[in-house]
Amino acid sequence: MKVFFHIGPDNRIKGWGDTKGSENDLELDLPKDHEALRNPYVFRYENGELIKDSDWQEIQIQKQQSRKSTPSKDVQIADLTYQLMEQSFATETAEMERADMAFLLMDAEAKADEAQTTNADLLFQLMEKGVI
Repeated sequence: MKVFFHIGPDNRIKGWGDTKGSENDLELDLPKDHEALRNPYVFRYENGELIKDSDWQEIQIQKQQSRKSTPSKDVQIADLTYQLMEQSFATETAEMERADMAFLLMDAEAKADEAQTTNADLLFQLMEKGVI
């Protein structure tokens, strides 16, 4: 089968077709079941031969797996937005708790003032009666 390969500057196969796409395309006669027809990007052309670069193929597989396992930008943005909302909620909750604590402190101070006034009144009454 006649096949035309587009060879990149690094001698790697960049694509192929059954017709010549550019003047620089390389014409080869390959069997119909040759791996270069199914997976051309792991081959390079050297010394008149197609050479499978298994190391390059492994690198490409790892890159693809890494891309698949990395969340998309939309997912990353959604995650960061959710984290920001959680932090905002935590901040609002903390502010509400501080306000509640301030109210409790004011209430405790008012009760302490009332207790002091009551104690002063009782002392005054005891003094009036001559107990003290």
